[in-house]
Amino acid sequence: PKVGTVNITKAWNGTVPETLKEEAFPFKVEVDLDGAAKKDEYSTYALKYTVDGNEFYTDADGNFKLKCDQTAAFEGIPTGATVKVTETTTTDSTGARKRACAFL
Repeated sequence: PKVGTVNITKAWNGTVPETLKEEAFPFKVEVDLDGAAKKDEYSTYALKYTVDGNEFYTDADGNFKLKCDQTAAFEGIPTGATVKVTETTTTDSTGARKRACAFL
């Protein structure tokens, strides 16, 4: 089967604050291999991806982290598959939610 690459970029609306430039934000990637998924039909896998030329793997639940302005390239995704990426919530030391970045 034909395969392609899915690129996920951690973006920030405006200037990234100095205190968050090195913060790694958590994401979850899920895949429907035939592209016909309904809401709850995505699956998670340990997927290989690269960031800045370095190779990594998600855990079996599809979890990975990105810093602002980084891009994760997931290679080998079958053509026609549907990929769902969710930025999961993190908190700082005070318990305040830090979810200001978005993905593209």
